[in-house]
Amino acid sequence: MEVHQSNQTQVLETKTQLIDTAKNGIQWNSEVNFVPAHTYNGNVAGYATEAVGDDGKTEVLGRVGQNYLLLHNKELLDEVEYWIGINNDPVRIFWDGSRFAAVYEFNTQSPSFDASGNQRDLKLSLLVKNSYNGAWKAEVSLMILDAFCMNGMVLGKRFGTVKFRHTKKEQSNWHWTEDLAKIGPMVQQASANQLPEFANHISKLADTEVKRWHLQALFGEQSQTKIGNAVAGTIMQRWLDHEENSLHGLLSAGTNVLWHNDAKSFTSRSFDMNEAYVNAFMELA
Repeated sequence: MEVHQSNQTQVLETKTQLIDTAKNGIQWNSEVNFVPAHTYNGNVAGYATEAVGDDGKTEVLGRVGQNYLLLHNKELLDEVEYWIGINNDPVRIFWDGSRFAAVYEFNTQSPSFDASGNQRDLKLSLLVKNSYNGAWKAEVSLMILDAFCMNGMVLGKRFGTVKFRHTKKEQSNWHWTEDLAKIGPMVQQASANQLPEFANHISKLADTEVKRWHLQALFGEQSQTKIGNAVAGTIMQRWLDHEENSLHGLLSAGTNVLWHNDAKSFTSRSFDMNEAYVNAFMELA
C-alpha cells in the first residue's frame, strides 16, 4: 500500500477540548504556591503545593519535598510555545486537580495512507505533562493525531521525550528551560525519520488481517498492554461494530476508546495505556 505526502491543509480542531476531572475546585491555570506544611504544634512537617479554589477555600494539591521545583502549568506551556514556535492553542487539555496534560498539533505536512478507501493523514503532535504532586515529571513528548478520526497515539518512547524531575539543583547553574532547547531537534528528526517509518508500518497493519495470536498479544495474560477486561471488551466491541478486519482497524478501535473516553472515564492512566497499546502494534506486522 502506497504512502505519500499530503498537500492538504487541514484544521483539526479550532477550540481546546478540556477534560477536567478535578474535584477540588482548582482550575488547571490557577495560581499555585509552594508552602511549608505544619503540624498542630507549629513544627514544619514537610512541604506542599496549594491553591485557592473558586469557593475561596485553600486546597492542597500535593505533598512534596523541600527541594521541589514548582512549575506552573501555564508557565510550562508558555515556554514550550516559545521554544517550538507554536502560536496555536492546545487541541486538548487534561486536568485532574494535580496532574496536567496538553496536546498541540503541528501545522506541517504529514504522511498519509489509505485504509478502507479513506485517506488518513498522520499529524505529528506534542504532549506536554506536568504535576503538582510529583506523580508526573515535567515532560514534553511526541505523539500522533490521526486527522481522519482525531484518535491520539502516544509515542514518546519511540519518537522522543524530554523530561525532568521537579527538583531544584542548588549547586548548579542549570535552569529547567534549558532542557526545552532539545525539543526542536527532536521534532525535526521525528518528522524526517520516525513519522514516515510509522506511516509505512501503519500501511502494513491495514493490509494484515487480525489473527488469534494478535488478540492474545494485545489482551492475553502475558500482554504488555496491561489493559483490563472491561476496556478490552469495549475495544473489541468498537472493532466489531465500526472498524475493518485488519490490524489497523483494531488499532483504530483501541485508540478511539482510549483517546475519546468521556471525562469520567479518561484518567491520567489513559495516556500510559494508550502508549502501551500503540507500541504493541509495532511488533505485530
